[in-house]
Amino acid sequence: MQRKKIQTRHRKKLTKKQRRRRQRALFLRLLFFLLLCLGLFFIFFGKNKITSGSSGASSQNSLGAAQEDNSDLGISIVLNRDGKIVQTDRELFDKAAYDSSALEAMVNSEIKAYAEKTGRDSAVKLRSLSVKKGIAELRLEFEKAEDYASFNGTEFKWGKVQDVLKTRDDLSVTVSSVDDGVMLDFDETMALKGQVVIMNEDLDFECPGRIKYVSRNVEAVERDRAVVNGSENTAIIIYD
Repeated sequence: MQRKKIQTRHRKKLTKKQRRRRQRALFLRLLFFLLLCLGLFFIFFGKNKITSGSSGASSQNSLGAAQEDNSDLGISIVLNRDGKIVQTDRELFDKAAYDSSALEAMVNSEIKAYAEKTGRDSAVKLRSLSVKKGIAELRLEFEKAEDYASFNGTEFKWGKVQDVLKTRDDLSVTVSSVDDGVMLDFDETMALKGQVVIMNEDLDFECPGRIKYVSRNVEAVERDRAVVNGSENTAIIIYD
């Protein structure tokens, strides 16, 4: 049996110069591949970082802008002639950390619980709730001064001077005239005509009449508006 000759192809031996060229070409291909991978890495992760960073910066800028203009933050109340109270509470609110829908649900839950407690759906009403530019604004309406005090867990009394002051155990708080600064003792205060408000909060207060007498932790800034610092000591406002 005749065997077939297996033909082998002999590679031509490369010169030293040709080997160097081939090694250099291989090195350049490898370097190009590495640079390509590195470029794709930075494009992908750099884009995510920029997006995340800009989103965080946007949130921080919004919150920072709100913090810069915080002169109107805090609680303000408007007392109407019929005794109803409208409370507005403006506070810093970070949308990235908190959910405005959850906030509204919580407020509605507290209002419902208070309505069940008092048996009056009209005791507290949610007028509005909004979140704009890093500030949450909550506005509630209370049917009576007692509802405001009970719902917020604070002291708040309103009525005729004699009717309200005679129910107090602490008679040490004195008031002075907004016009001339003359201070009145308790008996002189009891003889006054008009309406009195007693509270233990820091807030901006507005009433339906002219403010005439205040305790020393109250500053009358307008005819019917005052800034109250009553969180540490009882504040008193008397208006006509």
